[in-house]
Amino acid sequence: MILFSLLLIGFEGRGHTPNRGAIHASFGPVLFRSHNISTREPDRTTNVGFSLVAEGDVDYNGGLEIGFSYLRQPYTLRDGLKVNIEETKRIYATIGYRHWIDSYHSLGLLFFSSYSMGDPQVIHTDYPMTDRPDSSAQDIAEYGFDFSAQREIPLRGRWSFVFDGRYSLSLTSKKREDSNFYGVFFAVKYLFQNKSKGIEPPQSLAEIEL
Repeated sequence: MILFSLLLIGFEGRGHTPNRGAIHASFGPVLFRSHNISTREPDRTTNVGFSLVAEGDVDYNGGLEIGFSYLRQPYTLRDGLKVNIEETKRIYATIGYRHWIDSYHSLGLLFFSSYSMGDPQVIHTDYPMTDRPDSSAQDIAEYGFDFSAQREIPLRGRWSFVFDGRYSLSLTSKKREDSNFYGVFFAVKYLFQNKSKGIEPPQSLAEIEL
């Protein structure tokens, strides 16, 4: 209830006002799940990871965003009545552009690449261990796109709270495999640098002419 109230009204503050040269950093947990994770493993339906994101404003509409996450990502493959679910640890890197609709709401489009760490773990399989299908959990690298819708809640001074809903679309999934996932990034955000050159957007047509 408290979080819901914050999302609606927020605290007093300016929010994120894009300004060329401004640099922000966000850190927090990510809660995520895939579409087709097996209900036979209810304790595995939701996964938790951690993300660190840096954002640098390049103009007065938005900026470049770079992020790194640590995830235990599940991969579900369904073939008729048979299901194979594997999970692997991954370092997940994103880079893209974030557009600010206003000081509190933004949309992001990012390219991601992820890299496996260690051997995959079999969560559930209906296949003999010697005849399991190929899974993206066994791949070293994956690629795709992230889509983000974000709500920022100003706190005190340079601090704010971020509620970021994301959908991750893999371009390297195997046939009949679901490696896409959706989730929420809860983060504390800090403004490290306000601006680099002191350039402010014009406030009137007279300033533009000057």
